[in-house]
This record gives sequence, structure tokens and C-alpha cells, in this order.
Amino acid sequence: LASLLWVNMINSLGGGLIAPLLPYWFSVRFGAGPESIGPVYALTFFLTGASSLVIGRVSERIGLIRSTVIPRAFGVVLLACIPFMPTFAAAAVLYGLRSILNRGSVGTRQAFGVGLVRDRRRGLASSLNSISWSLPSSIGPAIGGLLIGAGSLVWPFLLASALQLGYV
Repeated sequence: LASLLWVNMINSLGGGLIAPLLPYWFSVRFGAGPESIGPVYALTFFLTGASSLVIGRVSERIGLIRSTVIPRAFGVVLLACIPFMPTFAAAAVLYGLRSILNRGSVGTRQAFGVGLVRDRRRGLASSLNSISWSLPSSIGPAIGGLLIGAGSLVWPFLLASALQLGYV
């Protein structure tokens, strides 16, 4: 469980580098406003919910680890490609696909974490898992914001991709 918490912290730091700042990044990079960004997020969150159900079913056949690692590996590649997209539409599609793959596997990741301990310790395991996600993700936006503020619209994505690759 301790090893899983460290891996989660690495992943969470990577996610925090870009996820909270992505609407701002879309605005700076492409001049996209809320009328463009809002529908992208709405559709992405809806499809991510559907993806969770699909990945949950797939995990019954291929197992929790593979149903987490495979989508996450594809998500890392998509994340690294986003800052190089020439248009808002292309970047938004990659963001959506990445979110569907990454966030769609949250249930399988949680199931794996609580499956590592006996029933009486599952509450503790879930709490530790939550902390391992929330604390590092609170540091990421500060780092990502500094990089974007310094004019780098690529490095936050590449660093996030490297950290999330470490998770995979």
C-alpha cells in the first residue's frame, strides 16, 4: 500500500501540473473562450463517465492492472501531444480522449488499492489513497502556473507526461 501511495503521488503531481490550468492554457494558446471550452469539458466529462463503465467491464476480463495500465499508457502519449496541436479543435479532441482513458480508469485504480488490504482496513486504504491524490495535486498548479507564466506552453505537458509515465 505504501508503494502504491508513492506512485499515486507522482501521478497526482503530474496531473496537477496541467489539469487545473488547462482552460487558461486553451485561452492563451488558441484564444478560446468559455463558450468554446465549456462544451468540450461537458462532453468530455459525460464520455468519461461512460468510459468508467466500459473500463470496469473490461477489468472483469483482463484484470485491474491491465485495465488501468493500458489506458493510462495511451493517455500519457496523448498528453505529450496536446501542446503541439495546431488548432483548438485538435487539442480539445486529444484532451477529451486522454480524459476518457485516464479518468475512466479511476474506479479500477480505487478497486486495486482497497483490494490490497483486509476488509477492516479498507477505510484507511481509501483515505490514504485520497490523500496521495489530493496533496501532490495541490503543488502541481503552482509549478505549472510558473511555467506557463514564464511563457512555456509546452513544458507543463511534458513534465506531466513524464511523471504520469512513471505512474504507468
